[in-house]
Amino acid sequence: MKEKIEEIASIFNERRNGWYSLKPKLEQLLGTKTWKELIDEFESELSSFPKGKGPHYSLVFYLALMIIISNNVNKKEVAEYVKEKNSYRLMIRGLELLLSSQSKTLRYEAELMAHEYKNKYEYVSHFSGYVPDYQIDMRGYLLLLQFLYEANRDDFWRVLEKDQQNAIFLCVMLGGELSFPYEELIPLLASDDELKANGAFFYFMQHYQFYLMEGNEEKTIKEMETIASILQRLPVEKRIALIINYMFVEKDHPSIFVEELQKADGELLVQHLQRQELEKLHQLVKLYPFMKITKDEKIEKLFVERFLQWLRNGGNPYGWDSSKERAKDIIGLLSSGVKAELVKELSIIKEDLLVSSFDRQVRYSHYYRDKEREKIVEEVVLVCSN
Repeated sequence: MKEKIEEIASIFNERRNGWYSLKPKLEQLLGTKTWKELIDEFESELSSFPKGKGPHYSLVFYLALMIIISNNVNKKEVAEYVKEKNSYRLMIRGLELLLSSQSKTLRYEAELMAHEYKNKYEYVSHFSGYVPDYQIDMRGYLLLLQFLYEANRDDFWRVLEKDQQNAIFLCVMLGGELSFPYEELIPLLASDDELKANGAFFYFMQHYQFYLMEGNEEKTIKEMETIASILQRLPVEKRIALIINYMFVEKDHPSIFVEELQKADGELLVQHLQRQELEKLHQLVKLYPFMKITKDEKIEKLFVERFLQWLRNGGNPYGWDSSKERAKDIIGLLSSGVKAELVKELSIIKEDLLVSSFDRQVRYSHYYRDKEREKIVEEVVLVCSN
């Protein structure tokens, strides 16, 4: 059995196509025995394996088993049969080593671009479109995790939380092959791993979005009540972080989010809003709902600070044209004191613009750029004066 397991590990590592394409080779290696006979044979040979190899060999064996057992086999029956066996316990340890990138037998490599996104919910939403491709590549591991969920849910969650690369984790959350009670998601929603927290939140909000899109008012209201109940079991800082991320990406949100924002401390809101992408105007105007809901002067000042920064850094006229209506809406929400400060800073910017007839003659490119910025300044000052 030892030699067979080592050969199977090599087959897995050298795989170039889907996992099911390996089934003929695996069946040839393991023979025509039933799944019970294979498990019993493997279990009986555990003591003969080299010291410390049990977790790795067990992982390889159960991965192969998931591929070769036919679809008409009751996975719950298999789970019941193995969950008290030593090989099951060792397989869990092997899976933990794999997901924490410590396996010496199998390779699990996935290059996610999550580091390029400040808002991890935005990345999860982006990743959701690629899940089918990742599912094909990760099929063996996903089958084993589904099996583990049948066998022992505590083991399943403990193992899944070990996924350092998060590709398998996101496939589980977004793939639609497993359904979880919301209560089981609470530890993930409160996780310090932002990708895991936002991946769980994406799953958590799917039913609400579906019922809303479907126009099912009764189910939407019931789902909002469930959302409110679960959110209250999270620390307030985690709730606010998830809500802000969600509202920066999604168009519609439940009323409980409004209530949470209205109750939250202004400093906490600003802290999490500052973590969003606010460099470009089309991103910055996403502050509108937060300003409208909270009427918090701290958020108004954040908008003014970043708007002036955007203007000083060039004030792209195309960006202004596409977002100016929403920007004007935001400016209309500003308190009189914040408006006055904005006008004062705009006056300083205007004084430094290279828009004289001399500038036009000797540095036309600068003149043209600043003439566009001057138009923006004048439009904003006009809105502030109304």
